[in-house]
Amino acid sequence: MICSEDKKVFSYLHCYTFIQIGTRHIVDATPLEELATEAKLLVTVNKMGKICGIQKSGGGYIEPSLLKEMVQVNNWYFYLLPNYK
Repeated sequence: MICSEDKKVFSYLHCYTFIQIGTRHIVDATPLEELATEAKLLVTVNKMGKICGIQKSGGGYIEPSLLKEMVQVNNWYFYLLPNYK
C-alpha cells in the first residue's frame, strides 16, 4: 500500500507468486506444491498492471524464457481480477 503525506491511500500493490518445478511454473501455489519448488518468483504490480518489483528466491535458477513467460502470465492474470483496475 502506498500512502500520501496525509496518510490517504492512493495506490495498492498486488503480488503474485510463481514457483518453478522443472520447466513449468505455477501461480500462487499451495503449501504442498511449494515443497517441490526449485525457484520462487514474487512479482508485484500496481493498479495499472505495471510491474513495480520482482524478487527471486530459492536455490534454483530461472531460465530467461521461463521468466519472460511468467511475466506474460502475470499481465494476463492481472486483467482477470474484477474491481482491481
